[in-house]
Amino acid sequence: MIEETGRVVAINATSAWVETIRTSACDACSAQKGCGHGLVNKASPGKTFRLEISLGNHSVNIGDEVVVGIPEDSLIKASFICYVLPLMLLMSGAVIGKLWLGEMASALFGLVGLVVGFFLVRKLGNSTEIETTPVLLSVRSLAAASSC
Repeated sequence: MIEETGRVVAINATSAWVETIRTSACDACSAQKGCGHGLVNKASPGKTFRLEISLGNHSVNIGDEVVVGIPEDSLIKASFICYVLPLMLLMSGAVIGKLWLGEMASALFGLVGLVVGFFLVRKLGNSTEIETTPVLLSVRSLAAASSC
């Protein structure tokens, strides 16, 4: 489970709005100087992100610190669909075009493969059973924290 800590900022009947602060693992990465993500994160550090979380059987109050998470296998499957599938179809189309007809066909077939890959990402993203909805894992009540 990939976990993130956040703070409850609003509560509905069956859900809560949780605000997290975007963090980055760039400080520990050896490629931080040449990575675009690291540069973007340095340009806008500490940005907040709000998401709606189903409460399930948890009880929360505004200001409570909560831990939310998503399953790791869901993230891997979603990443494969979004990034690897279009890339594989692009390269497959380019290779097939090169083998059958030459350089121009390689570029055209590669482009067609990429477009088909994007279409499949859209279709699979809407229909697959990959659970990417964050779930509430634990609650650290504001009242319990202030009594210590």
